[in-house]
Amino acid sequence: MTGPNAMNQQSDILETSFDMLIDVEPGEVAAGGALVLRCAARATPGRDLRGQSVQILDDTGSTVGSLTFSMLDGATNTTEPGTFAAPTKLGSHGWRAVFAGAPEGHAPGGEAIHDFFFTVVAHRASVLVWGAPSAIAAGQSFTVTLGLKCSGGCDMAGRKIQITDASGAEVAMVQMGADQLHGTSGLHETKVTLQAPAEVSRQTWQARIARDDAEPPHEAATAAFGLNFVAPPEHRIEITVLDAETKAPLRGASITAHPFSATTNAEGVASMMVCAGSYTVWVSAAGHDPVCKYLDMSGDHTSVAELSPEAKEDPDAFYY
Repeated sequence: MTGPNAMNQQSDILETSFDMLIDVEPGEVAAGGALVLRCAARATPGRDLRGQSVQILDDTGSTVGSLTFSMLDGATNTTEPGTFAAPTKLGSHGWRAVFAGAPEGHAPGGEAIHDFFFTVVAHRASVLVWGAPSAIAAGQSFTVTLGLKCSGGCDMAGRKIQITDASGAEVAMVQMGADQLHGTSGLHETKVTLQAPAEVSRQTWQARIARDDAEPPHEAATAAFGLNFVAPPEHRIEITVLDAETKAPLRGASITAHPFSATTNAEGVASMMVCAGSYTVWVSAAGHDPVCKYLDMSGDHTSVAELSPEAKEDPDAFYY
């Protein structure tokens, strides 16, 4: 249709137009997590909707909350962000926003409807392994620390972590306790004692938690960790570490004869067992220059290492 009547009909349509949009963050949300919604509505001609509310219905048709228009920018009304609890059921979900104050003629009874969608996913679990000795005597027991954390901050006490060796065989099943690592939020930790294989080798073991579909569901997670199994050490290295100027013992100094290492005690003494052979031994401490010793270990070794304090830079010096 053309001509004045068509133009008048188009004008009538524009006068009753009403558009509504829901912004969803995030589009992929953890089960039971926070779903942030914001509504924007535009009417032609412009209308002030501040103080009026949009009802939010879940995929069962139940009302889970509302958003209230609070801002007007030209013809666009927007709400403040509202936080809703996401469902715990995994998969795609379709919710509906309903506004009963739309202009007559836009929808039956002046009710505007906007359907929006998001996806619910399982919580991510993170498995950590630390504290394994740098060298482990073949056939001997050793200890590592396991850590477990949920992306949603869930209490992971009681969850089980399986430890498998390089062949995939289970060597331990560990149940996480309530203890959490000091200074962290939600990182559960527990120590576990494991048995080294009889053969000398370098191996990669794994710690894994299985998928759990209980509410809220958690994804499976795996952490690989390397282990160095060596022949049983035969000889002892004992080094006393002193400040070269004050002769005071240095606590916390590091002694490294790869793959073996030790740390000095309050008396500045570090002791470790090593296999027979030749080693480059590094001695280091914070604020001091490191020193290096070359040792041929066919027997025990005891010595003193004196570390010079690091030279302080002269702020007035010129460098070329």
